[in-house]
Amino acid sequence: IDFTHPMFLKEIGPPKATRIKRIWDQGLVPAALANCPPVALLASANTYGVEFDEAEINAALNGGAPIAHKDCDGHGTHVAGIAAGGVKFPTPGGDAEKVGVAPEADIIAVKLFDNPEEIRFRLAAGMGALVGWEARFRDAVLYCLRTAQTPPPNGLGKPVVINMSLTNNKQPGDGLDGDARWVDGLMDPAGPGGSLNFPTGAIIVKAAGNDGDATKRQVARIVVPAGGQVTVPLG
Repeated sequence: IDFTHPMFLKEIGPPKATRIKRIWDQGLVPAALANCPPVALLASANTYGVEFDEAEINAALNGGAPIAHKDCDGHGTHVAGIAAGGVKFPTPGGDAEKVGVAPEADIIAVKLFDNPEEIRFRLAAGMGALVGWEARFRDAVLYCLRTAQTPPPNGLGKPVVINMSLTNNKQPGDGLDGDARWVDGLMDPAGPGGSLNFPTGAIIVKAAGNDGDATKRQVARIVVPAGGQVTVPLG
């Protein structure tokens, strides 16, 4: 997310003040374990990447210590603007005619894409094993849920909507893959609330993908009838 964009400010200042409560950049290499998000917010047993809080973002906006996070292709900023772009634009030259769906919402941003190919856990003694894609995805979801719903001062103590405008054309996009089933388990309305179940106060919205063209699909589900057979032609 472009944290400098005025649509994410609650005060345009001076001094400027952000509406972004947390940024977790999974691809940054932390100088120390203290730079990472707390393990209690993740699914993984270890932590990684670099977390920036509201105070650090505000300091960077007002000429203090810079933070290394950036939006590498604009997609995250674009989507965050649709979801939560606000009305605080400098005049003249600002245009807040069109704002986001929730223009006063607090924002938690996780950078999941456009990262180095190798991301490693940060241990007290140094860097550890590689972090796989599934772990990073699940850590990102739980980080948002737990950060939002944990009471202050460690969290925000608020309901949360998670938007994931991302997909993978190596998956069927039918909501039945492993990650989707895992999310369903987290959101089970019949389950007791806890660190791995969020039956109330949370909504997760994920894109099905841009792969409606059947010629671009890489995955298909084939159901073989009981006692029967299916012939599958392959080009």
